[in-house]
Amino acid sequence: VTVITFAHVSPVVRVMGLVLMFSLLLRLVLARAPGAAACPSGTTRVDTFAAEGTLWSACEDLQTPGGGLTLVPAADGVEAVHLPKTYEPYAPKPDSEYYLGLGKRRVLDAKWDMLGDALLHSCDGATR
Repeated sequence: VTVITFAHVSPVVRVMGLVLMFSLLLRLVLARAPGAAACPSGTTRVDTFAAEGTLWSACEDLQTPGGGLTLVPAADGVEAVHLPKTYEPYAPKPDSEYYLGLGKRRVLDAKWDMLGDALLHSCDGATR
């Protein structure tokens, strides 16, 4: 049995070491799921689950931000399901760009669903 101690190491290095150990343990557990199907090359098993009597592996491409998700069945004769994902960087706009031009303070202070009312009664199709 090997005992790892972090007594003479900085707190940051200790935390990084614990995160790394947890990550490795998680990968071992997921990699050894009994009866789980192997993931396609370039993907990582992120979960296993049973649905409709079949054990499935959820495998995700973690190499790219928009990497897809593939559900791989353990049973023969059942096709894998590939679920592509998209990725868009998010950058918030100023508050004036939101709230359908009604103003943030006015919408937040309203006693009714002002935005819902505006969507149903005042917006054209392009705004919805």
